[in-house]
Formats: sequence, C-alpha cells, structure tokens
Amino acid sequence: VKTVVAQPIRVALVEGEPYLWAWDSEAKKLKNYKVARVESVTRRDGLPNVPSGLDAEVRGNLSAGFRGVSGPGQRGRVVLRLTAAAVPHLRQRKLGGNLDWKDLPDGGAKMAFNTSGMEAIRHWLLQCGGEVVVESPAALVAWFTAETERMAAAYLERYQGLVGQQMTAAA
Repeated sequence: VKTVVAQPIRVALVEGEPYLWAWDSEAKKLKNYKVARVESVTRRDGLPNVPSGLDAEVRGNLSAGFRGVSGPGQRGRVVLRLTAAAVPHLRQRKLGGNLDWKDLPDGGAKMAFNTSGMEAIRHWLLQCGGEVVVESPAALVAWFTAETERMAAAYLERYQGLVGQQMTAAA
C-alpha cells in the first residue's frame, strides 16, 4: 500500500471505469488513479504550488486519443508521416490537440499534433508497423528507431532461415 498526497482535479469515467485525476505533490505531475484501487481517502487542505490549468489538461487528455500519466516529460508535438495505407484509418482520428493534416502527392499524409501522453504514443506507434514514420520529436524518433531495430534483430536471430525461405517462395 502506497500513500499518495494529491490535489483532486476531476473525476471522470474512462471506458466505464471511474478515475480520479489529481496533482501528485511528490511526483510533481498530473496523474490518474483508478478509483477501484483506492483504499482510503483523507481530506486535507489544498496543496501549495499546484499549477493552474490542470482541469483543461485533464479535459484535453480525455478528448485526445492518448491518456495516462502527464507531466512535462509527457508533453510535446508529434509529427508523423503516414503511408497511403494508413491514411483511411487515421484521417478522422483526433490524436491530440492542435492537429495539422497535410495530404501528400503519394497518397500518404503528414500529421502533427500536441500531446500530453508521449508514453502512450510509443505503444500505439508499435502497432502501426511500417505504415507510420516518426519525424519529430527527436527523442521519439530515437526511441522508435532503437525499438524497431531491437525487434527486427530478435526476429532475424530466431527466424532467419524462415524469413529467407518465405522471401524465396514469394519471389
């Protein structure tokens, strides 16, 4: 059991489950807590140094496609280049605030959006495979590059003979 001292900001239903969004005074960031996991609550006076605008940030998180722990390390502007195959699946999706979309001559698109859920974006990007190329921010490009190289190396090491057979059979 961990004791957390937090300033409540908003309670919201997420996929049918109630969550408390609160400013964690120790971690100094906005977090969400699944209410079903909270064992007890003690009322205290308001915490000092709670940033303003957190309710708007919570609403932004809830309206965007990526939710989770927030904070300065989770915020940023993401720029992605999509293949033509990815465009129909993502064209109408609201992935974050201040969304910019530009159709490209090859049928693909370039999209950019603000997020406060960078960690969640990492996991989402992995499901996109080669249909999405991360262009920015640099830290996300570096992570995605390293992660996909690590995944490819693991598969090549284990299934190299199989990959070669399939490539020959397909040709």
